[in-house]
Amino acid sequence: MKRIAIVIDKNLESGKVANACSVLMGQGALFNSGLYSNSKLKGVDNVVHASIQYNIIILKGGAGQLLNLIFDAKKLLVEDESCIVFTKTGQGLHNSFEEYQKIIEESSVSDNSPVAVLLIGEDEIVRSLTKKFSLYV
Repeated sequence: MKRIAIVIDKNLESGKVANACSVLMGQGALFNSGLYSNSKLKGVDNVVHASIQYNIIILKGGAGQLLNLIFDAKKLLVEDESCIVFTKTGQGLHNSFEEYQKIIEESSVSDNSPVAVLLIGEDEIVRSLTKKFSLYV
C-alpha cells in the first residue's frame, strides 16, 4: 500500500500552504500515474468525484527538518517512488517558468529554501521518514 505525505514549513502562511500542496499533488500525479483512477468516478446524480487512490497526510516541520527529510528520502525511496520539493524560489516566480528552471538547474535545493516536500512511496517507508513531524492543523 502506498502512502502520500506532504510536509510543510511550519511558518508558511495558510494560503501558501494550499498553493504548495496543490502544486506538489499535481506534480506527484504526473510522475505517479496510479495516484488517481484513470476513469471518472460518478455518483447516481452524474456528478464527478475526486478519485485519489491513496490517503494523503499533511504534516509540518521546521526548515532544517525539511532539508534533512529531502536527503533522507533520496536514500530510502526507490526509483518509482517520489520525493518532490517546492521552494520559496518557486513561490516567488509567478508565470516565469524559464527563469525558475534556470535558477533550479544552477543551484542546490538548500539554496532555494524548501517550503514543502511531497513523498509518495510504500507506507512503511513514508511513515519512517515522517515520524518526526507533527500533523498540520
